[in-house]
Formats: sequence, C-alpha cells, structure tokens
Amino acid sequence: MNFTLHLGLCSLVLLVAATAGCDSESGGVDGPGGNGTAEDGGTGGTGGGETDAVVFEIRGMTEPGLEGVQICEADTTNCTTTDENGSAGLELPANQEVLYVVSKDGYAPELFADETPFGGLRAHVLFTNQELDDAVAGFGSMWPHAGTGWASFGVNLAGVTFQLMGASGVQWYLNSEGVATTEIDATTTEAIAGVRGGFVEVTPGIFEVEYGGAASNCTLGIGWPSEMPNRLRIPVRDGHISYASMACDAQ
Repeated sequence: MNFTLHLGLCSLVLLVAATAGCDSESGGVDGPGGNGTAEDGGTGGTGGGETDAVVFEIRGMTEPGLEGVQICEADTTNCTTTDENGSAGLELPANQEVLYVVSKDGYAPELFADETPFGGLRAHVLFTNQELDDAVAGFGSMWPHAGTGWASFGVNLAGVTFQLMGASGVQWYLNSEGVATTEIDATTTEAIAGVRGGFVEVTPGIFEVEYGGAASNCTLGIGWPSEMPNRLRIPVRDGHISYASMACDAQ
C-alpha cells in the first residue's frame, strides 16, 4: 500500500534554513522539574537557569510562511507565535535535552526533541489535516487514531532500515519517487531530502530506534541520544508527528 501524498523536496523534513536545501530536523528533551512521563511521550519543564535563543521559520506544504503558528517548550507556558512571515524566536533551556511542539489549528502538530545548544535557524514544514488524511488513505486511515502517533526518520543513505525498539507500528519508507509506501523495506534514494522512513500507529511513549541495513557509525542529528551505537531516542505523542535523524557511514 502507498501513501497518496507525494513528498517532494523538503517535505516531511525539518529544514535547517541556514544551509541550502534540506538537511535535518531539530528536537530536544526533559528540563528539570518537568512532569512528563514515558507513557504519554511527555517531557520536563523549563528548569530555569541559562537559555538558548532559537529562531524558527515555519511554512506549509504549499505556503511560503505561516502566521499564527505556536511553538512551545513542551508542557510549559514558554511559547511564541510566528509573525506574518512565519518567523519566531524562543528561549529554550541551555545545555540540556529539550522538547518542543509546533502547532496551528487545521494542521497536524509536530514534536521535536534535541539537545541545546543546537544553533542556527530552524525551519519546519506543517501539513494540513486534509493533506495527512489524503496521505494515509491507502492505509485505511490508520492514522490519526486516538492513542497513536506518527514517527518519521531521516538519514543520508539509501538501503537504511529503521527498527522501533520497545514499540510496534506500521512501517513505511519513501520510494525513489518520494511516495511513502509499505511495499519496500529500506530507504531507496540517495537524495538527502527523500531518504526517509518511519511508522504510523505508534502507541505514545519514549522509544529507541536503531538504524540498520546499509548504515554504520551513525551520528545523531535530531532526537535524544542513546547509549547504544546507531540508535536514538524519540518521544511519540497521541496525534503528533515526531521527527528524528542521524547521519551514517555506508557499510
């Protein structure tokens, strides 16, 4: 089965807009004093102390900039809203794992985990609910369902597999035409913007994902670090799209 939404350049990818084209996504983890749990994919609070100033640019799949997008450090009142150009700045706790949510009415909320400081300009692509309804039509609209989330992983190589540890989900990869499908079992293109796969119907929580297949000596891009090689940690929340990425050497 195939997703009917064609994912072109920079689609389902968090752009690092300070560079040309599509590079990676961004994210974070718990701040001291937080109240999140592994069961709901939650994270910590602001924690106080030093902060890291982060600038965001948000656009839609067919829109150059989205006004009124809310960006919040997860589970806190530390929020900002994009201006008419889709730009906003936010102070996040410095030198620790952080988690933030990007959301707007009519669009699927997105969840990003990372470690500060991660520097530079962060740009996100938001998808309307209708765009995602169309995308999962070939799966019988298995997502969004109450109690499930969507996880999306980026890498720089073809032939890479993603294994979700401690959880289950329906796996997909982008094919060489940029279409998400369940009919292939590894990443299939050398174009960085399209080297992607993931899972739908994932129960909320915090899980590890192992990069395998053609990948070795992987370095974390976006997500939380794991103690195991070629793995990262990723939070999944009900009704959210979670992003993570690693850069790997070929086997």
